Amino acid sequence: MTAAVVMQDEFAWWPALVGETIAARVKACRLEDGILLLQCANDLWRTQLRLITPALLKRIAAADGTPEVRQIRLALDARWVLVTGTPTLFGRELVEQALLEAWHDATQDDGRRIEVVTTGQDGPETWATQWAENNGIYATQRTVAWAFCSHDCPTETGHRRVRQRDWIEYCPDAARRRDARLAADRPDLALAFYPDDWNPYTTQLALDVRQAGTPTRWFDPAAPHTDDVALERGIRSSRRYRSRPGAKQPAAEGQECLGEGCPACTRGREGLDRFFDDVDERYRRYGQPELYPFAAGRHTLHRTPCSGAAHAMRGAGTGSAHDRPMGSRYEFCLQTYSHLPEQNRDDNFATRYPYPALLATTREEALSWVKERTSPKGRKNYKFCRVCVPEL
Repeated sequence: MTAAVVMQDEFAWWPALVGETIAARVKACRLEDGILLLQCANDLWRTQLRLITPALLKRIAAADGTPEVRQIRLALDARWVLVTGTPTLFGRELVEQALLEAWHDATQDDGRRIEVVTTGQDGPETWATQWAENNGIYATQRTVAWAFCSHDCPTETGHRRVRQRDWIEYCPDAARRRDARLAADRPDLALAFYPDDWNPYTTQLALDVRQAGTPTRWFDPAAPHTDDVALERGIRSSRRYRSRPGAKQPAAEGQECLGEGCPACTRGREGLDRFFDDVDERYRRYGQPELYPFAAGRHTLHRTPCSGAAHAMRGAGTGSAHDRPMGSRYEFCLQTYSHLPEQNRDDNFATRYPYPALLATTREEALSWVKERTSPKGRKNYKFCRVCVPEL
């Protein structure tokens, strides 16, 4: 029950739970992953519901025939205006003018307010959220749960990808599932902003919402088009992107990776394994402070148990071993490593990978480290940690 979305006609238990008076002004409209969304008639009712939310959760849990609800979100009974756009050079005035027209149409048609819904991207969506906050209009973000796969995701190895900036695995279909849910929620209006070099992801979301029956207004200040022409451009964009040949993860630098059997990746495998062996050795040494009492960086010497050394090791202070990449993570690392410039490749890759900044050493190795950083005239090109003050 918690993994599904409950539709409007399946909330027959709501009036019996809260009474006809409250049910007429506060409607249960969606239940997803244990989060119940309630639409309130005005700010007064939303404030009242916010005060009794803990008691309401207990009442739902104690009643018979009610689903599992872990959290309650409150929204106004307003027109949902979905704003989607690419984080490019769009004028803020264009976005604000489009939202002002949507607000004017809502007040003229049925007197309802509007609620701005975005996906949390930069550009037009950020400006839309700021405009809503400045004008006292409720705004929500429907972000992507990248970390989780659904039951219809492929189970074979290689489905999940690795994000390069923090080396965390994610599901590549998470955004598609979020877009499908947005389309199923049927916003009252969609405002789609895209430039001449449109983003296929943005276009696809606008297409899904429009094909679900939501009126969609397209904005392209560089080359205005009618809705039909913009729709055709969006379809061509999405098809071209989905049919793009080769791997979905582009090479980091240098020539494009040729996928399986790439000569550059084949040549780089030995170097990457050697790099990971060095990381393993650094973690092994750091986990044995009785044998390696000192930790040397580029210009600073610590005692191995020092808190400053633990910070420089990026969490290795607990003595945990190196989480060596395997499977799809290893393939992504190999692709990134192999397509870096050959000169100083290990140093360049170390800036992208959580590489231990210190090397645990014996006393003799620490003395050698100090000697290497002392000039013939006795000038010291190093320093001792002020926290642990190591003594050789």
